[in-house]
Amino acid sequence: METAPFIISISGSVSVGKTTTARLLHELLKAWPSKPKVSLITTDGFLYPNAELEKRGIMNQKGFPVSYDVKRLMKFLCQVKDGIPKLKVPVYSHLTYDVVPDKFTIVDRPDILIIEGVNVLQNGADYPEIRNRVFISDFIDFSIYVDAEEEYLIKWYVDRFLKLRENTFDDPSCYFHRYAHMPESEAISLAKMIWQAVNHVNLIKNILPCRNRANLILRKGAEHKIESILLRK
Repeated sequence: METAPFIISISGSVSVGKTTTARLLHELLKAWPSKPKVSLITTDGFLYPNAELEKRGIMNQKGFPVSYDVKRLMKFLCQVKDGIPKLKVPVYSHLTYDVVPDKFTIVDRPDILIIEGVNVLQNGADYPEIRNRVFISDFIDFSIYVDAEEEYLIKWYVDRFLKLRENTFDDPSCYFHRYAHMPESEAISLAKMIWQAVNHVNLIKNILPCRNRANLILRKGAEHKIESILLRK
C-alpha cells in the first residue's frame, strides 16, 4: 500500500544557504539504508513569469508573497500528497532571472519531498485574498528555517553578487549582463542597494515573521557554519 510522501520544507532569507542545505539533506536522505525515493524542488518555479510580474506592476516585489502563483503551488502539493504520478514542476533559471517556458522537473511519487523557498512557512494569514483555504504550510510534515543575523546575510549576498559578476554575468543571455563590467566598488554599492530595497523589506515583512513556525531552526554564524539548533518539541 502506497503512503503519502513525507514533505520537508526549508525556508530562510535570500543568501542564507537554503539551497545548499536542501541539497545536502537530499543526498543524506537518499543514502539511508532503506534507499527512499527523494525529490527536491524549489518554489522559484512557481513565481509568475517576468512578463506577468511586469504586467501586474510588481516586478520590484519579486520573491514577495504576491509574486507567486500560490494556487498552482498548492495544487501541486495536493497532487503529490494524493500520489499522482509524474507531476510537472516549472523550472526557474537564475541565469535569465525568469521561469523557463515549457521546461519542467518531474516529481514521480517520491517517498520524501524536500521543498525549498522563502515562502514555504507562510499560511493563509500571509495571503488575505485566499484566507480560510488550505495553504502551503498545511502540506508540510516537518519544517526547517535557516537563520542568520542580517549583517551576515548582507555580506553573503554581496559576496555572491560579486562572484556572479565575475562569471555568470558575463554571459550575454544573463539578465544581469549589464553589470558584468561594472567596477567592483559600484557593484558592491548596487548589491547593497538591492538588498535594502528588496531583500531587507521581504525579510522583515514576510520571511522573518514565519521563523517561529518552523519545527527546526538552524542558526548560522559569520562563517556560514551552524552555531545553534533549536528544535520545537
